[in-house]
Amino acid sequence: MEAKVSLSPEQQHTLESVYTFIKGAVIHPRAYSFVCSGADEKQVLSLIERGLSCQSGLLGQFPELCEWVFRRGDAQ
Repeated sequence: MEAKVSLSPEQQHTLESVYTFIKGAVIHPRAYSFVCSGADEKQVLSLIERGLSCQSGLLGQFPELCEWVFRRGDAQ
């Protein structure tokens, strides 16, 4: 059984900041994706998908971050 690794306060803050940035970076393209067409639309949708995947990966790999997100009521 693996020992639980605790993050330092600085590491926790960095994870929270990255998660928050990615969340914000996904919201904007989602809101305006309807004005894109063709190759731009594909790129925007790909960026949105990648952002959501990164958020999910962070939550899956860092239980401390997951706890923070759910405490804030910020889960998607």
